[in-house]
Amino acid sequence: MNSRPDSLRNWEYFLAVVEEGGMTAAAERLGVTQSPVSQAIKKLENYVGTPLIERGSSGVTPTAAGRHLLPQVRVLVRDAASLAAATTRLSAASHDLGIGIVPSMPPGASHGLMERLHTRHTTQVTTGTSTELVEAVNAMELEVAVIEDPCPTGDLLRGQLHEIPRFFAGLGTKPSRWSALAKEPDAVLLDNTRSVSPAAADRLEDALFTLGLTLRTEQWSSLTDLSARLATPGTVALVSPELSGLWPSVPAPAALSQRLRCVVHPDRSTLEDGSDIRATVDRHLRAAVQSVQQPTEEPS
Repeated sequence: MNSRPDSLRNWEYFLAVVEEGGMTAAAERLGVTQSPVSQAIKKLENYVGTPLIERGSSGVTPTAAGRHLLPQVRVLVRDAASLAAATTRLSAASHDLGIGIVPSMPPGASHGLMERLHTRHTTQVTTGTSTELVEAVNAMELEVAVIEDPCPTGDLLRGQLHEIPRFFAGLGTKPSRWSALAKEPDAVLLDNTRSVSPAAADRLEDALFTLGLTLRTEQWSSLTDLSARLATPGTVALVSPELSGLWPSVPAPAALSQRLRCVVHPDRSTLEDGSDIRATVDRHLRAAVQSVQQPTEEPS
């Protein structure tokens, strides 16, 4: 037995010759000239050390050695085709747009963003803290992430700043204005910003202090928990416009708006069609944010 033949392709050519009954017909099926088909058969016969096909008046037929190998050749070619198909599917999946979003993003905004992206792209969504998502983009595990701003992003490319106005929930009766909270020494703010983005939570605390508000911050675990605790006097929450209709609410100052921004890796900033990821996400995020700007009206 001589040196190993070059590849699976030689066996594919052998199978085509046997199934088509001739070199010319095999070449036509394979979309090549007859020369590479003949060369492939010679390489295989040199490798095996015995003829694999014989020519007769009725065309080309396999020899005893060829017939012996034929079942295994069919398995080899079939499995190779299956492997190629699986690889293609995996490659297609790997080109899905991997996007991360923070759990504090208003439901309507996240839904609107993903709905718009799905019109042109297949997406894989991941949720996490701003820091976790930044790390994932840095490691190229995600193409893009929507995080709460501010947040340290290193060398990542940053998209536009998108602000969503917020409402003080729990202030629809007494007191009826957010400024009255300054007179509530034991006022509690239910807010989960720190668990999502510590830097954004620091910005929020600074903004509250500038407005003359010193509130003790506590986290909430669910909308049911939030709703029940908002019934406690002196307890408020900052909520998005779409949730403000669930409880008595008043608009919060602009300084307390939620800030969202997308980030992408500088070496992975374009989609397969050449479009800019930041520009695409910013465009859809802007539209999604605008759709949740107005508070939800309470049912009549």
